[in-house]
Order: sequence, then structure tokens, then C-alpha cells
Amino acid sequence: LYTTLVVGVKIGRQLHYGWIGDSRLYVVNDSHEEIAALTRDHAKVTRWEDEGRIDAVEAHVHPEGNEISSALGGGADTTIAEAAARAERDVETNTVPLYREDRILLTSDGLIDAQTDAMELYRRYVGSDHDPEVAEEVLDAVVTDALVRDVVLGADTLRDAADRFVTLSNENGGTDNISIGLVSDDKLTAA
Repeated sequence: LYTTLVVGVKIGRQLHYGWIGDSRLYVVNDSHEEIAALTRDHAKVTRWEDEGRIDAVEAHVHPEGNEISSALGGGADTTIAEAAARAERDVETNTVPLYREDRILLTSDGLIDAQTDAMELYRRYVGSDHDPEVAEEVLDAVVTDALVRDVVLGADTLRDAADRFVTLSNENGGTDNISIGLVSDDKLTAA
């Protein structure tokens, strides 16, 4: 009855987007070899990271990482009007310019959270008192923004990148559904 959502609409050279929950939107720029995360998860762990209660490494594998603070929809007793009012309040929106070299990735949390060893990684990292070597091991085992960038930049086509993401999710033991959308527009002006 609840879902997370990320949507985008390209009008001219502008990307208008909105999101709720922990579905994500990224822009990967080929010429600069950079990634920009355009969304921030509506989740307890993200809030804790923003408040400085946990660090970025811990946030990747925290046991409460799937607990979102906002979602679209409602329970069986929620009316359509109540769900719409909540969505109007909780959905965040923004607009960014797009360039020819930009690759847009929309993804559900099934890609980012595809790590069945997360609890063990969390215990090892926290138990090591946040040791930098253990942090590196954790980041090597999870899907980071840098890995997302590398997959998009390393693929011959957007279809190849999407296939690699699904394979990566499955190899990591992902049990959640995964939705991937990758788009670009070669008619836009260069960055």
C-alpha cells in the first residue's frame, strides 16, 4: 500500500523531478566523469547522517537503513484525499539543467540496498571503532555513488549499464525488486 517514487520530466534542456522515500535520481556527466545525486533519501539513517550521529560508511550498512520516513500511499484505512494531502506535503521537487553529456539514472532502492551481508559489515565496522581499513572494505562491498558513476561511464550503452546494475544487485544477494531507468539526449547542447 506504500511505495517510494522518483520521477522526472525533461522539458527543453531542463529536468524537473520529484521524489519521496528512498528511490533515487542521479546525473552522470561523461565529459567531467562526475556523478551528482539529485535526491536525498527520506529515511531515518539519512537524517542521522545529516545530524552527525553516524558517518557515511555506517549509513550504507546500518540495520535500520530500510526505514523510510516518507512514502506515497497509505494503509487500508487511508482515503485517497488523505494520501494526496500527505503526498503534496512530502514529495520534494527540483529542476536542473541538462547537457548532452549527461546520463540520467532513476532507480529504486533495490539497487542501493542490494547487500545481504549488511548486518555483518555493520557489526565489523562499528566493532572496529570505525577503522579506516574496515571502512574501505565496507565501501568495496556496497553500491556507492562512485560505483554507480563507474558503471554508467564504463558501459558501451545505457542498456548495458542497466543490465550491469541488475546483475550487480543479484550478485550482492539483493532480494528487493529493482527498477532502473537510464536516459540521455544527444540533441542537447554540450556542457
